[in-house]
This record gives sequence, C-alpha cells and structure tokens, in this order.
Amino acid sequence: MTCNVFYEDWQIQCCGQPFKVGEIVHWTGERDESDIKEYHIDFCEDHHCHHSLHIEGKVSRILSVTSEEDATKHNYSFDEADYIFTDLQEADGWESEKESTDEIYYIFWGYVVTLDDVKITEEAPHRLTMLPDIDQIFMNEDGGSLSADKDGKIDDIYDKNGQAIIMKELKEWAEELYPIIISSEIGETYSKDWDDYHKRGLAIAHKLREILSPDFDLWYEIPEEDKTTPYPTSYFIENK
Repeated sequence: MTCNVFYEDWQIQCCGQPFKVGEIVHWTGERDESDIKEYHIDFCEDHHCHHSLHIEGKVSRILSVTSEEDATKHNYSFDEADYIFTDLQEADGWESEKESTDEIYYIFWGYVVTLDDVKITEEAPHRLTMLPDIDQIFMNEDGGSLSADKDGKIDDIYDKNGQAIIMKELKEWAEELYPIIISSEIGETYSKDWDDYHKRGLAIAHKLREILSPDFDLWYEIPEEDKTTPYPTSYFIENK
C-alpha cells in the first residue's frame, strides 16, 4: 500500500527526527482524509498528543510545502495558502526560506511524504522507550522514568503472563552509559564504541519484546550523548 502523510513543520522542529528518501520510517499519527491541492493526505504524523496508529513505510518522495503570503496581513491560514511544492531528498524540519520582505512573508508549513509498502497498526495502551539515563532504563508514555532494582527487576512492566520481568543484562547495559552521561553533563570528553553498544542494546530490546506483554509498545532510542550515529535515532521494536 502507498499513502501520503502530512508532517507538520512544528512536529519535526520540536522533537522529530530527520528522514530521507529510501529510508524505512516508524511514525505515529492519525488518519486524515484531506487534500493539499492535488495531493490526497491519508495520515497526519503526530508524536505529541493525537495519535493512535503506528505508520511504517519506505519514503519514496518528500515534498516541502511553503507559501508566499501578503506581509501586511497579521493572520495566515494554511487552508487558504497558495502552496508551493518542492521535491527533496531529505528533510530535517528546517527548510531554508527566502528572507521575507515588507510585501511578502515566506512560510514553511511542513511536508507531504509518500510512503510505499505501508503497514498500519493500532498502538498499545502503553509505550516504553529504551533510553538510559542516570537511574533510568525506560521512559513511559507520560515521560516518567522506569528503572530496575539490583537484581534487574524492572519497575511497572510485566510479561505476557502478567508477571514481573527480570533482565539483569538490560540493567547492566543501561548502566554502561552512566559515566558517559556524567562526562557529557560536565563538559568532559568521552569515547564509546557506539556500534557495539547499539548492537547489544537492540538485541536485548528484541529479547525483551519476545516476553513483554502486548499492553506495551517498545521503542529503542539513540541517546543524545551519541553524536556519531546517523538518523533515524529511534526504532520501533515489532511484536512478532
């Protein structure tokens, strides 16, 4: 299945991730049966408040959506804009805009993204993001931190039988990052074999996914201390 997704400017500028043509993306969002000129929009990306769907697909086209508005106006409406579409190979949310003048105000609105081989699934009631920090292994859907005790018993999550999950290797993997986080916070230099770290982390994530209750969606996120790993910086761990 092929579909078009509208990705608003502020969504990616706030905390979205860059993407490019040919890349597999995992987004959240909602259905949207609207049109932007000749482009029919099937879904809107949203990773803040209004999302109930996983949207997975391969990016085949990226169109930036801009417009040139009357600078004497004080209110600008997306629905009334005279859109200009520009083909791009990659997107980061910060498309260069012409400098506005006294007569013309240039606006970047977002992207129309065409995805191929699309899979749409419903979100689970809860979201876990593997993102180590001091005394943290996961963030939940509310932004709260989840950790583990000395034996590796993880706070507030459970397996497919409703039992507590104990994964000492997950706790040990997360704690490897503590010295790096501290060095980063105080401005000291640090080094890490990030390829090896993420290879092991993703393996643990898939192992956890095999036993984790379907009440939880599981994501793996690249920590901000890793300045070398190219985007994408988060991965949806599928429930096989």
